[in-house]
Amino acid sequence: MSIAGRLLPVCVLGCALLLAGCDGFPARSPKPSWEKTMQAYASRDYGALWDQLAEVSRKDTEHVLTYIRRDARYRQNMQLKLQITATVLDRMTPRDFFIALMAAAERAAPEAIALRAQTARDARYTRESIDGDRAVVFWDSAQGGAENMTFVRESGGWRPVIERP
Repeated sequence: MSIAGRLLPVCVLGCALLLAGCDGFPARSPKPSWEKTMQAYASRDYGALWDQLAEVSRKDTEHVLTYIRRDARYRQNMQLKLQITATVLDRMTPRDFFIALMAAAERAAPEAIALRAQTARDARYTRESIDGDRAVVFWDSAQGGAENMTFVRESGGWRPVIERP
């Protein structure tokens, strides 16, 4: 078989992957992931934000949920402050818990969350710094000034990390 005959199937597969939106290579820049993250913040779509999160952030949320389930005082606080009963808390997935926490923050501080959403809408990408599988994206916004967010490369794509203070 000629070289052209051997390359044809590879070229056809490559074109099919490109048309399907998959280039088969890891994303070089975290900018598209940052844009999706800002869009999720701006629209207050906490489910979409969860779906984009890095595994380390998901695991942190899972650990917090496990800890809260084990401590009667925290369970009581969940019911008093977030209206999450013990029964519901025991059935919650980490994703559900994350969404409930974000929604509770929105109820508790609507002005702050509205400002955060506006900041995300106004965000203007300025640069990124990549070091292996970690990156920091920097941006400016009218409300927040200079800000940044860490991303990690997982499964060939960039995912945001919610870092604890």
